[in-house]
Amino acid sequence: MRIQVISEDEKKINIRLPNSILTSRIAWRFISGKIDKNGDTDDCELSAMLRKLRPELKRNLKRVKKKNSKFTLVEVESEDGDYVKITL
Repeated sequence: MRIQVISEDEKKINIRLPNSILTSRIAWRFISGKIDKNGDTDDCELSAMLRKLRPELKRNLKRVKKKNSKFTLVEVESEDGDYVKITL
């Protein structure tokens, strides 16, 4: 995964992360822990749903990456001139 940020000041930030971070158990535990901290019942349901969807997400990410070598998840440019692009 590659995250590119170009600010109005022409500062460029490029971050490369392995795709496995998106589907790793540690990342999902971190996300679930942040959701569960509120104690809201809707948040608990969301956390349970995310745990169920993790294997399916992992399979689909592999499939998309295999079909499209570079898949753009997000590409946004703000009115201020800031640009963000996230690709797999």
